[in-house]
Amino acid sequence: MHEDRSITGDTLEITVGIGNEIKRYGVEQIAKQLSYVKRVRCYDTADAAMRDNSEQPTGLIIVSLDEVMSTTGNPAPPYRSKPPKVLSLVDTPNVEHIAHAFESYNDGFLSLQGFTVETLHSAITRIRCGEIPIPANLTRALLTDVRTRSPNQKQSAPVHLTQRENAALHLLVDGMSNKQIANRLSISEHGAKRLVANVLAKLNAPNRTTAVAKALREQLCVLKDTEQF
Repeated sequence: MHEDRSITGDTLEITVGIGNEIKRYGVEQIAKQLSYVKRVRCYDTADAAMRDNSEQPTGLIIVSLDEVMSTTGNPAPPYRSKPPKVLSLVDTPNVEHIAHAFESYNDGFLSLQGFTVETLHSAITRIRCGEIPIPANLTRALLTDVRTRSPNQKQSAPVHLTQRENAALHLLVDGMSNKQIANRLSISEHGAKRLVANVLAKLNAPNRTTAVAKALREQLCVLKDTEQF
């Protein structure tokens, strides 16, 4: 699988932009425990971290999605050049916030409650491989949120997916690659690629990230009790 060279190599520099001092310190200390992390720069806002990163680029920015959305309503400021890789920490799962973040420059998510050296390393590894890390507990919380919403909150005409396409969409929301989808559904990688392409076409989504955002916004990730993968 192709790796994103912007955050690969022998070392990695991380910028942390979190307002809560205790959370910021905790993230900094955990990041420093990764042997390949060369330096961690800290700021008290995501905006400050991202603006500084434009002058002194690092491989990864870590922000609190809850803080960013509560202060600006936007997960990331606009960029004139290629945006950095952004990992958002989520305290309270919110479908709208995460869907919005998917459409901005966010490359992965971690639950703040489950933030450890191991989960951070796993997220970095998945981002390096071009995947979108979303922890299972966060996905479950999002789907629970979706299930409790009333039908009149859906924003557009229904999207008709086959049972297998619906299963693939759920796995996309989990941040899985085509190879992982193939393994989960017991099909070839070529078959998984074709299946994902069908899902993107039906959702009128140009890429996987947009498809996931639409799935979250329009409550498409709800399996009927009788459906199975």
